[in-house]
Amino acid sequence: MFGGIGITSYRAKNALLDGLAKGQGLGKIAGGLLNEALGGSNFVNTVSCFIIDSQTGIELQLPVNPEKITVKWGRKTETVNILNLGEVDFTTGDKLTEVSFESFFPQEYVPTYCVTATPPTPTSADAVMNAWKSRFQEPVKGLKEPVQLIITGAQDINMNVLLTNYESYEKGGEPGDIYYSATFREWREIYVRKESEESPKARPNLKPRPRLVKMPAVAGGIFGTQEGLWKIAKQHFGNGESWGQIAKKNAAGAVKGMLRL
Repeated sequence: MFGGIGITSYRAKNALLDGLAKGQGLGKIAGGLLNEALGGSNFVNTVSCFIIDSQTGIELQLPVNPEKITVKWGRKTETVNILNLGEVDFTTGDKLTEVSFESFFPQEYVPTYCVTATPPTPTSADAVMNAWKSRFQEPVKGLKEPVQLIITGAQDINMNVLLTNYESYEKGGEPGDIYYSATFREWREIYVRKESEESPKARPNLKPRPRLVKMPAVAGGIFGTQEGLWKIAKQHFGNGESWGQIAKKNAAGAVKGMLRL
């Protein structure tokens, strides 16, 4: 038995010798044995990682899922020292979410850890990752949109991001494979409203407000006597003969003891 599964030590020894003779790394030899023990198609990985660039049409599925995916977020705070209370934190918004992981682009397809049967070549996948470095810095190409990061699984990540950190390297004994670490940072769209989209200001009411004067407190009629109206017309219009205009404007009645002029 090999590691508690159905592979004999004789089979494991032969696979090791045969793999070393072909120049294969120990990881690939062990992966082949594990795939044989599990029956090949019985191994199912429910996690998939995609990076989609809608502007260039590039859709990169990571051929080997990362062993660990780290999602980091934080909250911006401002600390204020209040007399007789001490330090108090006030939140000023959320920091951008970061997603980071490490994996590798394999030179050969190995069913035990490759999630796609036709993985991209390590050099081409590495070139795509490096090309995203210049996003927002190539005005001629007009690459001004973020990429989309989709990771299915327990965390279910689906957001627009920028590739903010990328490091690639090779390991001895595994010719052709390219190992890498990557950090993606959340992209927030900022929409600036144009002046033409501003809501129209309320138009001022150009209708003049009526002038009101206190109704004469004298008996005789609703609006007071003709003599009382004549005095008001004389005072406000300079001509007592205009009292009829005042009477006409107030034909429907006075407003709370006031006369319209």
